[in-house]
Amino acid sequence: MFKLFVEPTINQCVNEGHRSVDMFYVYLSCFSVLFNQGKKNKLASNNLFCLVYLVLLCTHLSLSFSRLDRPDTCLCGCMPLCFWLEALRGVTMVELVKKEGSTLGLTISGGTDKDGKPRVSNLRPGGLAARSDQLNVGDYIKSVNGINLTKLRHEEIISLLKNVGERVLLEVEYELPPTAPDSTSGVISKTIDICLHKEGSSFGFVMRGGTHEDWHKSRPLVITYVRPGGPADREGTLRPGDRLLSVDGVPLHSASHNEALSVLAQCGQEALFQIEYDVTIMDTVANASGPLLVEIAKSPGATLGITLTSANHRNKQVIVIDRVKPGSVVDRCGALHPGDHLLSIDGTSTEHCTVLEATQLLASTTELVKLEILPSHQTRLAGKQHDTGSAEFEIVV
Repeated sequence: MFKLFVEPTINQCVNEGHRSVDMFYVYLSCFSVLFNQGKKNKLASNNLFCLVYLVLLCTHLSLSFSRLDRPDTCLCGCMPLCFWLEALRGVTMVELVKKEGSTLGLTISGGTDKDGKPRVSNLRPGGLAARSDQLNVGDYIKSVNGINLTKLRHEEIISLLKNVGERVLLEVEYELPPTAPDSTSGVISKTIDICLHKEGSSFGFVMRGGTHEDWHKSRPLVITYVRPGGPADREGTLRPGDRLLSVDGVPLHSASHNEALSVLAQCGQEALFQIEYDVTIMDTVANASGPLLVEIAKSPGATLGITLTSANHRNKQVIVIDRVKPGSVVDRCGALHPGDHLLSIDGTSTEHCTVLEATQLLASTTELVKLEILPSHQTRLAGKQHDTGSAEFEIVV
């Protein structure tokens, strides 16, 4: 049975040059073949073999986990590097140029005498490394100016970074971002164009992913971090997890990480970004038969992204969501839509509120906002009659 089902799968993968990184996929392929053959032919012995094979696979993974302190070896000897980690990481080169007497502004943990490989444990706000927008906390540092760090003690690494000179070239290994969501993930994707102004040599976000010669490592170009106070943060739309589709009309769907960085570097002081973002599908709202309490989390200082107005409903004035800003907190949550009646804000009824008063209530909310709404599909507006003092309801909150 092994010769019939397992050996052909392994031989095919080895012949295609996937010996090192793809052994995990080989194992899963073998298991899938065995299981499907057993299911098709109703072979109890084959199913038993599948169970034993799966146990062996899990044992292999467990043993590999136990050797995380030795990333250059694998206990079973089947490959030179822990395959499941390698398949989930990308590599990029980061160049930092510091002034004489200044520091890089980053903290490194790890070393041969510490727990784990050298990695970025902190980026000092306002420091050179943070402002470069090329590093994330948790990134592994493989080398500094060509000097391999894997066999250096912690103090040796720190000494090297302090005395490396003004030009520092870091070889950085990072966790690959997730693949794009599919139709079964409970979200839909939307696109938006945003204009950002360059600050120094950066737009204020870290980007990872891109196409790779190893298709297992190919990912969308994903925003992994938006630097507080930077250009992207001040504009307010971009969020970690958003995907970069194009810059100034240049499509990036087939660009590698380095190619995308090169496009960003060649941009002028102002650039137009096409961004893809996810919106949660809220079946609860669509199926609601009465008022709903919606909780929305937002970061400190962020706006919800809605504009309020007033309308007559059954001879009563009500507060209504007039517009939802694309890419905003409210748009992404998927629970609120234009035409929804806003019944209360953090427990305070809007029944006797003017548009201005309701707007002020929203502006004073904390990081967790509780809104009671009557979804628009449950209402029949008798025609809008805007509140007097109409300038206020144009404010986006």
